Amino acid sequence: MLRNPFYIGVIKFDGREYPGAHEPLISTELFNTVQTKMGERKATKMRQHDPLFRGLVRCQHCGSLVTWQLQKGRYYGACQRRTPLCKGNPLIREDRLEDLVYEEIKSVDESDAGKVVLQLLRQKLLENRQPYVGQHRIGVMKLISRQISRNEMMEDNLYDDKSSGLITEEVYQKKLEVVEIRLTQLRDRLRRLELIEGKTKPRRVTARTITGLYESETKDGKRLLLAELFRLCYMEGRINITNIWHSIQVPRSSGTIET
Repeated sequence: MLRNPFYIGVIKFDGREYPGAHEPLISTELFNTVQTKMGERKATKMRQHDPLFRGLVRCQHCGSLVTWQLQKGRYYGACQRRTPLCKGNPLIREDRLEDLVYEEIKSVDESDAGKVVLQLLRQKLLENRQPYVGQHRIGVMKLISRQISRNEMMEDNLYDDKSSGLITEEVYQKKLEVVEIRLTQLRDRLRRLELIEGKTKPRRVTARTITGLYESETKDGKRLLLAELFRLCYMEGRINITNIWHSIQVPRSSGTIET
């Protein structure tokens, strides 16, 4: 519990930390002091393998995903080889597979549907970059804005009641003070959330082609684009690439690569 950053306004989601929409219960300085007192545990740095096609290629014979190993500076992939049909399959070279996939991306780019697909992929990237915590924060900001509007209306109604003689000046001042305190608190909270939202707003996607979009992305982004564009199937020593966008008539021929 003492190591939980929730109490300083931070939420952990999907292995990462994001500014939350809730009010911190303690200061960051106090939290850090406690961590120092408890003795911070330093994580051992380990080399993380990050193959581009992780989780994207499936063997048609055994149904397993192709896994990747780093050998002499290159990634090579193979399925679990659970059936006689796939036991003799050679390894897949990642760089050769990416070359073929890149050509397939270009074919989608140059098709009549290229601009439509580009807009859909841009939107998918933006949605992926706005995690649940960010969506929740936006929802809280909208809720606070509605509360501010209601309290401003209450402020106006109080003045009308006083003017019409429904309430005395003393009652008016007491109720007005409560409303003004509440408005100050709501406006301050909304201002802080707007500041956080401005700092964590995902960067814009500005590429004008699908190939440009692919080239500008990190491996995580590239994996997302590949998963949205194609289905990759490993069969008899070949990678078959199926275009997912056939429903909007993207003209292309099926691509294969020998491993």
